[in-house]
Amino acid sequence: MVGMMTQGAYYFVDRVFVGQALNPDALAGITMAFPYMLVLLAAAMLIGFGAAAQVSIKLGEKKTDEAERVLGSAALMILVLSVILTAVGLAVLDPVLRRLGIDDKIFPYTHDYLQIVIFATGFQLAGFGLNAVIRAEGNARTAMWTLLIGVFLNFFLAWLFLFQFHWGMRGAAFATAISQSVSAVWVLTYFLRGKSLLRLHWRYLRFHGPTCGRILLIGSPMFLMQLFGALMFGFVNHQAGE
Repeated sequence: MVGMMTQGAYYFVDRVFVGQALNPDALAGITMAFPYMLVLLAAAMLIGFGAAAQVSIKLGEKKTDEAERVLGSAALMILVLSVILTAVGLAVLDPVLRRLGIDDKIFPYTHDYLQIVIFATGFQLAGFGLNAVIRAEGNARTAMWTLLIGVFLNFFLAWLFLFQFHWGMRGAAFATAISQSVSAVWVLTYFLRGKSLLRLHWRYLRFHGPTCGRILLIGSPMFLMQLFGALMFGFVNHQAGE
């Protein structure tokens, strides 16, 4: 529960520091960026929650090898989805922001923030998605600290980049991107260093049709719920802009 709350903490910390260090237009700009952050969270839930459910089942059946196959398939799905979302996000960033009717005074702030955050898409998906598998192993404490480390680091870096280095909106984006990257590296290290119940083996890092299908099927309810939340938030932003 604490770990899930940390995802909102990223947004809260960024808003607090941006509001204090910059101006109301910058605060509005980061608010406009929030729907995209929800889309990334939805994508992470799609794979992470679907994989976690399968891992729990396989471990309950004492089928560790099959659980590791689920982990490998999920990791590869996250990698491919990250590349797709990063490429699409950069390609449609400007037209989508324009389509949302963002004011010209706010547009540069939203653009600067998202342009950097998009490059960290893979880290956010890996950090949050595979974190769900850590919980499925029964190691909830490690899963919690993996996410909390990113939040604490984001808090410090946001203060450093905004108030000490005066990097503006890009500083807030860099703080978020770096923090999520550290969380992702922590998660990957957990599965690679041999101290976890499951190992991320290269031989399982491939698409296994039935496994991938079940991951998407099980994760789709949480994905749709979060996606609709992003669409609703985007609609509200659009109406407010008018």
